Amino acid sequence: MNPVRPGLPLLKNPRYLLGLSLLLLILCAVALFLGRRHQVTAAKYMRFTRDTHATMWRIEHLRTDLARAEGMARRPDLDGEIIERIRELCDSVVERATETLLEAPTLEDAYRLRGQALEMKYDFDEALKDHADAVRLFEEQTAHYQDRRNVPYSLSYAHRAFLRTRLMLRRNLLDEDVESLRNEAFQDFRRASASMTDMALRFVAVAATDLTQLKFEDAIRDAGVAADMDPADWRPRLYRAVARIHLKDDGNALADLAEAARLYPYGAEIHAWRGACLHRLGRRPEAIEAFGTARAVDPRFFEAYALRGQMLADDDRMADAEIQFNQAASLRPDNRPILLAHARAAIEAWTRGGRRDQALLDRAARSLDAALALDSRDASACVLRARVRLAAGTPEAAIEDATRALGLSKSANALRVRAEAHAARGEWTDAAADFAAAGSRREHARALQRAGQLTHARQAYDELHKEDPADLSIALERARVILASDDPETALAAVDRILEQSSASTVARILRAEILLSKGEPAAAALEASRAHELEPTQPDALIVRGKALAKQGDQTGARRDWEKAKELAPDRAAEIEHLERSP
Repeated sequence: MNPVRPGLPLLKNPRYLLGLSLLLLILCAVALFLGRRHQVTAAKYMRFTRDTHATMWRIEHLRTDLARAEGMARRPDLDGEIIERIRELCDSVVERATETLLEAPTLEDAYRLRGQALEMKYDFDEALKDHADAVRLFEEQTAHYQDRRNVPYSLSYAHRAFLRTRLMLRRNLLDEDVESLRNEAFQDFRRASASMTDMALRFVAVAATDLTQLKFEDAIRDAGVAADMDPADWRPRLYRAVARIHLKDDGNALADLAEAARLYPYGAEIHAWRGACLHRLGRRPEAIEAFGTARAVDPRFFEAYALRGQMLADDDRMADAEIQFNQAASLRPDNRPILLAHARAAIEAWTRGGRRDQALLDRAARSLDAALALDSRDASACVLRARVRLAAGTPEAAIEDATRALGLSKSANALRVRAEAHAARGEWTDAAADFAAAGSRREHARALQRAGQLTHARQAYDELHKEDPADLSIALERARVILASDDPETALAAVDRILEQSSASTVARILRAEILLSKGEPAAAALEASRAHELEPTQPDALIVRGKALAKQGDQTGARRDWEKAKELAPDRAAEIEHLERSP
């Protein structure tokens, strides 16, 4: 090594040149590294920006397609072609939202928009899942904020709450238990309203909240405010109509439903509730048409199929009704309300007009057995099966089912069915006790009379007559009990008061003839029975009583003539009349 000599310039010093070269080399390496890193970071930033813009563009495109579908759903000329186009748009939104979520699984908007599209397709179960995911993401993103009011409002809660309200209204059509849905919708509305800034939407939510809490008067008031604030929103009209239906204000409810259908012809619930209201008013053809519209809009609407089946059954079109019930069951085979509705329709068809078709009872029994297989603790199914068994002529089995229902729920219907079954077996004392527990006071009084407890029966009829003196049927039953109690004078006075109110009452005149006969006045009894026969020539009782009066007077020929005519009018009472003919 050469020592550094004093005065040698630095640039001529080898050690200095070596150090400077190393320093320059290091600086170049650092510059190269930093430049490469900046290039990678810039590329990543550009790619992120490009992807973000693409995602946002997709989201906006989804919103546009949903808006197009919503616009088509409001067209007044809605038909099958337009409905199919709406479904195609919704399918497209669902497909592209799913692709977006594969790339950005935490994108709340994509879940919410896909949920809205599924809701428009009436795929409510899947829509609820998407709204639940949107709510979960919203809660995760806002969990670190102490005051959530500072976080921009998310529609996730509101969409889920409105969807649950729609489901609640559907279940209500078949009287299904909706307690859990009502509570869940109410909790969602509470969360949504905390940061809801749209006042019109706020009042719609308030009206729906009133409905979930069964505050029907409040729902009518708040829905009216919402309708005034946003005349284009169909939901407050539907909520107000449902509240009015519950309050039996059917005329105004129909007006609200007509307006809601005009604003949103695609609303299946609107048409279904309109059908239910029309049915209650006895306008069955219109009701059937309304349920048909609901089914056309939403082929999954199994409640509409079941309700249309009930309408057809009411019109004695059981073959067509069976098709509707089977379709409803194919959509929801595990749905007990459908099975119960099917059974009720068959029972009513069997009862109506004295129709006695065993096949109807068999259908009802099968539906009820299936319902009880799904839930053995269904009290309403037990009551209906008891009624079917009573109609089938097995009162012992009916008593067993009704008692089982009473063990599950203290139902007045179960008590009445069991009372009727006891009556069918001639167990009038037990029947009277069940009728009394069920609050059926008239049937209770009649059962006491049949049980021979005339004092108690007379007291029961006295109370009923005191509460409603204008009810002639109660007055007549009371007079019969008084007569059976060996008090013909009081019974005659009671019948005379009935005839003062209604002189053309055939039944009252026949009863008066029976009283006169019991008093030993056959001539007067025959005259009274003749008056009853003139008022109603097809009434066999008038001829039977007149025959008794003539026989008491020794006119056997006239008596037999009256009894023969009575047998022609009432062939089922031939044995009773022949017994009179054989009597001395």
